[in-house]
Amino acid sequence: MLTLDNVSTGYDAADVLHGVSITARPGELTVVLGANGSGKTTLFKTISGLMRVRTGSITYEGRPLHRARANAIVKAGIAHCPEGRHLFGKMSVEKNLRLGSYPHRNGSRTEEIYSDVLDMWLFVIESVDR
Repeated sequence: MLTLDNVSTGYDAADVLHGVSITARPGELTVVLGANGSGKTTLFKTISGLMRVRTGSITYEGRPLHRARANAIVKAGIAHCPEGRHLFGKMSVEKNLRLGSYPHRNGSRTEEIYSDVLDMWLFVIESVDR
């Protein structure tokens, strides 16, 4: 389970996230929606350790992540695939998505994670197309 409790962060002196609390439970689909500039990318950068939490906490499977380095967060099992221009342009969509299973080098677990990620994206795409 991933839990954000009253998380705030931002860029330099500008606050972007203000007291965000989210709980993503195993077996559930958690979706973050918002207009351009609403803080979605900042949220995911904060979860993955690319930005520091100013206040609040982030825990994953009961372990605190809000002070962890990005590489430790990836080893814990959290990764995100960046959007648009931040993707690896010479790689296929499939290969970009497979990067999310990078920490799991054993083949069966990698395929399971990839399948879960693909299922989630197909669900999101089908929901948006409606």
